[in-house]
Amino acid sequence: MAGSDYDSMVPRSFVKEVEELSEFEKKDRLSVIKEVFSIGMGEKRKELALESYKKGDVSLEKGAEIAKLPLLDFIYLVEKEKIFRTIDVANIRKLILEEFNTEI
Repeated sequence: MAGSDYDSMVPRSFVKEVEELSEFEKKDRLSVIKEVFSIGMGEKRKELALESYKKGDVSLEKGAEIAKLPLLDFIYLVEKEKIFRTIDVANIRKLILEEFNTEI
């Protein structure tokens, strides 16, 4: 791809950030881009899952699936973000039984 095509597709500020991180971490630029993309994708998934859960559009299980987190990690995230919804106690018991193979 010609330099001018690349420049028009990727903001120069982004290229500069990648170059700086690459130098700082002593990694090649592609590795830095992959890592940043992966982190960003993970954060976007969490944001979408939390927002969907907060609106009542998804359950805890579905939110964890969207966020690609274990259920307990998603529950911790929901708690940390202070998102409160009415809890279906029967469903929570079922989830704990599935997750820990124990009843409460």
